[in-house]
Amino acid sequence: MAMPEHISTIRSWSLSRVDQTLTPSRWAHVWEQEYADVQGLTGEYLGHPFHWTCVDRWFDGEIPGAGIVEPHLVHVFRWSREPVLASH
Repeated sequence: MAMPEHISTIRSWSLSRVDQTLTPSRWAHVWEQEYADVQGLTGEYLGHPFHWTCVDRWFDGEIPGAGIVEPHLVHVFRWSREPVLASH
């Protein structure tokens, strides 16, 4: 949850548990972020050292101690004309 403090292109964000009674899913959590444009996601976010050292390492099975996250992770993005999330 510290990423927005380090990655300036994140405009708003939300980390939520999936409500299994409302929407049964194999996923337990959803991390949502909003950016002004796709370059904020594909540029600063994905290439930022904080992302690589504090987030991506948990998804890399070759790093000792990693693998606490489901190996079949889904990373989805879409364009929206207006904000979807409340600002933090």
